[in-house]
Amino acid sequence: MMQHPAPERPREIDPLAEAILTRLQPYPVARFIVLGGYFALKHYHDYRMTHDVDAWWDEDSRESDRKGSGPR
Repeated sequence: MMQHPAPERPREIDPLAEAILTRLQPYPVARFIVLGGYFALKHYHDYRMTHDVDAWWDEDSRESDRKGSGPR
């Protein structure tokens, strides 16, 4: 059976990407945001710096989730 490595925080994260993700943490709907692309890959193989954060809504999110309810 194939084992998958556990994700680890990358050594370097783009400061703007980190600021945006940190700012999203208090919002309950943030649990529906899926990170992908190089940013997500860096959590499994930290090989180069990226300034991109690819993200999309989880398929379990609802329209009301995506319209944004959270701290103001």
